[in-house]
Amino acid sequence: MVVPHAIKFLLVGAVVLSLAHAQELQKQTPECKDGQQGEDCHPPTIKSVHEEDDNNKGNNNDDECGFYLAPSTIPGAGLGVYAASKIAPRQKILNDDVVIPLVDVKYHSMLRQQYLQHRLQKQQQQQQTTTTTTTTATNHNSENNRENWLLSNYLHDSSSTMTALEGADISSLVPLTMVANTHPVLNNADMRPPENRDLLHRNDDVGAGAVSSYHGVQLVSACEIQAGEEIFVPFVAADDTANVWRLQWHQHTPSLADFDKARDILQDFSALVKGDVTSKQSELIWRLCLMSNTKWVDHKETAFSKGDTLQEIYDSLKKEGKDNTNPILERIYQLVKGNMSSKKAEAIWDLITSIPSTDTHVFRLLPKTMDNVQLALEDEEHQQGNAGLIRATVQANLRSLEWLKKNGVCIDNLQPKITENHTPQAGYGAFATRDISVGQVIAPVPVLPVNQTFLEMYKTVGGGGSSSMTMTMNHVWKKGHQLLLNYVYGHAESSLLLIPYGPGVSYINHGGSEQANAQLRWSKKLSDSTMLQKSPSALLQLERSGLVLELVALRDIAKDEEVTIDYGTSWVDAWMQYTGSWNHRVRSSEHVTYTSAAKLNHNRAYLLTPSERLLYPSYPDNVQLYCFTSYVTRSDGILRWTEPKILFNSTQHVHPCEVLERQFEERTEKGIFRNRLDYDRFTQMEQDGLEDTYVRYDVVIHTSEQGDLKVQGLPRKAIQFLDRSYTSDLHMSSTSFRHPMFVPDDLFPLPWLDRRSSL
Repeated sequence: MVVPHAIKFLLVGAVVLSLAHAQELQKQTPECKDGQQGEDCHPPTIKSVHEEDDNNKGNNNDDECGFYLAPSTIPGAGLGVYAASKIAPRQKILNDDVVIPLVDVKYHSMLRQQYLQHRLQKQQQQQQTTTTTTTTATNHNSENNRENWLLSNYLHDSSSTMTALEGADISSLVPLTMVANTHPVLNNADMRPPENRDLLHRNDDVGAGAVSSYHGVQLVSACEIQAGEEIFVPFVAADDTANVWRLQWHQHTPSLADFDKARDILQDFSALVKGDVTSKQSELIWRLCLMSNTKWVDHKETAFSKGDTLQEIYDSLKKEGKDNTNPILERIYQLVKGNMSSKKAEAIWDLITSIPSTDTHVFRLLPKTMDNVQLALEDEEHQQGNAGLIRATVQANLRSLEWLKKNGVCIDNLQPKITENHTPQAGYGAFATRDISVGQVIAPVPVLPVNQTFLEMYKTVGGGGSSSMTMTMNHVWKKGHQLLLNYVYGHAESSLLLIPYGPGVSYINHGGSEQANAQLRWSKKLSDSTMLQKSPSALLQLERSGLVLELVALRDIAKDEEVTIDYGTSWVDAWMQYTGSWNHRVRSSEHVTYTSAAKLNHNRAYLLTPSERLLYPSYPDNVQLYCFTSYVTRSDGILRWTEPKILFNSTQHVHPCEVLERQFEERTEKGIFRNRLDYDRFTQMEQDGLEDTYVRYDVVIHTSEQGDLKVQGLPRKAIQFLDRSYTSDLHMSSTSFRHPMFVPDDLFPLPWLDRRSSL
């Protein structure tokens, strides 16, 4: 969700490093000056890009591009992210991004079904018809569930996005990871969770509750990644149904068992050639193995069932004539110099036929070059399992830079960055990482379709509750929309919403019809044009979207310049109406005194001990202190903190806690010793930014399994204030601004306009 260029308070993001300047752009026709006209120059006006056919126009600074979006190496998986150059382990991949939480999706889906059913029943009473109402409602609900399953497959488990404590059932959308595929074996990157950066105050800022406060989610390389290698990221779905779907989807990818089978075949081959995989004869034998899934192998099954030997099979085929000659047997005949009854001939034939001809995963894993065969077998003597085969598989799937440029689009031209306007209402936006020329594709923007009703939120009163299935119409009504509504594209005459995803695209602000420097259009290189002819209902039930927009520069954009688009007049009108009513709203005392957990964490104030809590004001009621205990170990019967390489990646080991005592560490040449220091010394350490280095806390954590446990030596970074459930700005759905970004009319094809009047 982002706002007009002149109103910066709805901008969101995280400060990240800029990439280097791109190489000099291709020379273009100069701009006309001083009234000049003619073919030798172009007028200094904003150029329309809807009719632009060349997706690569102005992209000759691709040599500087670090990552591309291009067809995945996984058949049927759509698009994937590729590294353009080698990446060392533990390095950041792409730029930071936002996390968009969704609240109680299942609960609101249940209420929505009852709301729609009772509304239909009310219409029945008004029309005095009783024949098909209940059936219609049931069918509508069932269809509505099917139409939203695609989005549910992209929702992250809340523990991995640090949003679990926001409510009872929280799931998260992570636009950054949505562009990368996951793999049962080849995952090479990890997701680092976001931080809670609450920029706005609900009493002072009209934009409070209209943007996510979770920023800085990252992808980090888990190992060395080769140039041209596809990025794969582990995924933990928010819903068991989605996990089942992903298991089914993984049937299209090689599993660990497939890797084991392929490794066994390679080991048998190595044994057959006595470890010499570099000889010419070994290469010939391996080439025969790669013919295992051809029709010529079928002769083995039909002949051997009669008890024939390999020699008898060969002789029989020769007698039947040249047309029936099996080329695999002919080559074996040559390798064994005519002795088809030899053990070597039988061993070669057995190896070839041991490869499952119907198992395409195993066959696809077998290296196709002898270099990769040698690479796959390198670790066998060290008993490293499938490590060698994995490296060989990665090597075989590498894509050249030329291929990436031809088949993909640069995906790292945007970075979230703080705006230059540092007023209390300032925020973040999407900024160019390199110079961009007019007509250049700034970023691919894949979109995921969803029905508008999926983002509706409902409320109950009276006897109805979250477990009630007998609520009346008076007990259920719409109360607002999910925060995600502010991050999607829509059209006034369509029930369809498009969720954009990819690095940086969720930070693109509204610049207005006159000031916007970028525009959306459908990608001719990456998007499936057949999807534009499907109805919304048919589109939402597909296994994958296949829809890709692209962001194109309307004029030259300099490095570090903010990139904006036009959200449309409907959005602007809705925003102006909302701000007008907000300015006249009566503020509650709760809003005036509200302090978010993010604000308390940002202040880095020292944590109060029990005696200090008697002297100083207590913490706000809307926050709770939590301790991250993933790196707590027991030594001599005492639980102590151990320094990790990575602080924490999830909320799976987070517990409510209380500070018992504050300890201080002083570093000397001989090591660290603990001692007590006075408050002035502690204050100075805070000012010097050394608090996390020198201060440790002894705490008591409250667990449901083991009761209260005392833990020693936690640093401040492992103790965080978190908002109590349903108290943060995320839950201001009924009072905060909600409106989709409206795209130009020509981006929504006629079949999608299911709400257009026939008149």
